[in-house]
Amino acid sequence: MKNTNNIFLFHLRSYNDTDHISPVIDYFIKKKERVHVLYLSKFDYDKDYRIQHLQKSPLFSVSRVNIFYKIRKHILFNRYLISLVEKSKIISFIHYLLRKIWINNYLTRAKACIFEWSDSGVINLRESKLNKIPTICLPHGYTTYTNMDLNEHIEEIKYKTGNWPDHSDRNKFDSYVVQTNRHKELNLNWGLNKKTINIIGSARYCEEWSEFNLSLLKKFTVKKCSRNQLKVLFFLPQWAYKVNYLESIKVIKKISNNSNIFLIIKGNTREDEEGSIFREDLISLEKSKNVIVDSSVDSPSLVRWSDVVINIASSIALEALIQQRPIIYPFYLHRNKTIFDTPELVNLASGCEEVISLLINHYKGKKLFLPNKDFLRQFFINEVYGGEESNNVLKTYYDHILNCESY
Repeated sequence: MKNTNNIFLFHLRSYNDTDHISPVIDYFIKKKERVHVLYLSKFDYDKDYRIQHLQKSPLFSVSRVNIFYKIRKHILFNRYLISLVEKSKIISFIHYLLRKIWINNYLTRAKACIFEWSDSGVINLRESKLNKIPTICLPHGYTTYTNMDLNEHIEEIKYKTGNWPDHSDRNKFDSYVVQTNRHKELNLNWGLNKKTINIIGSARYCEEWSEFNLSLLKKFTVKKCSRNQLKVLFFLPQWAYKVNYLESIKVIKKISNNSNIFLIIKGNTREDEEGSIFREDLISLEKSKNVIVDSSVDSPSLVRWSDVVINIASSIALEALIQQRPIIYPFYLHRNKTIFDTPELVNLASGCEEVISLLINHYKGKKLFLPNKDFLRQFFINEVYGGEESNNVLKTYYDHILNCESY
């Protein structure tokens, strides 16, 4: 049996981090490795179904970083002091002694420190580097956008400075993992070095995890939804990603007016608890007997419940493709380009009336398009398996983290 005194220390913040990195953690535990997850936020991880699954193993533990370590980080690892440590051997030695006196218990047995996509200010990164502990940064999400000016914040940076965001400080990680070659190109344009970036694929959407992930969830049902109604699931986007809110609400309300449809609206996991719909629109929609504005049921369960999925640009469409649900993509609702901009993959809709027409036709028997198996297979090779047909994604993550060296 492997030595379990060495702990792999994962640093997470949110639902999305947990969603995309839990598959890697689960694989480590199956390989008899000891894992500790340190949450750096107020995320209620005890209620998360993935954490509940992981907690069944004696090799897994989880906690939240306490104020003591936050204060320690701000005193010993503020940017000004670290810059002095890097310039002066005397200050570096004093800093070393302080670290020995004021010990970081999180790192005493850490074999590697794994983070979600973060900047170099994240807790434990700088100290891990000083202690020669390998540091690996993993995807906390999956961007489907193919253009670089994908949200208002980035557009503003480009407009004011003429440059793309500067993520060069993330080169302090020993490895910065991305899912595809296009993610690599995006990060190269944002300042990361080629030697830092590694393409491994998507742990969240690989077949090994996606099937198991769905099995962890109970089947979702709606008593007030009749068998004769078309079950439609609408995933809300992040509005700051150049999405037209008014047009989005217009098509949602138009769908809700059709009594042959039962509509569930799933809020974006990075938005507020009400799914980021304005209060007046929320009240209006909740009056409809055939609508649920939902922000608590996990997305894979909702996809399994649905007949049709409507998605603007969220990566959850990959889950719908995995579960073989037809997707309507109302591309007119935003100004970005995505991996879904192809009629071979989804049902494209150029306006509100076309969305309604597609739904009505499907209800009447003219079924929505599902992608060809060969096309879908190649799509997943490119977008989930890092361009490698035979890539065992979770094993590749495991091997990469295990063999990563600190420099």
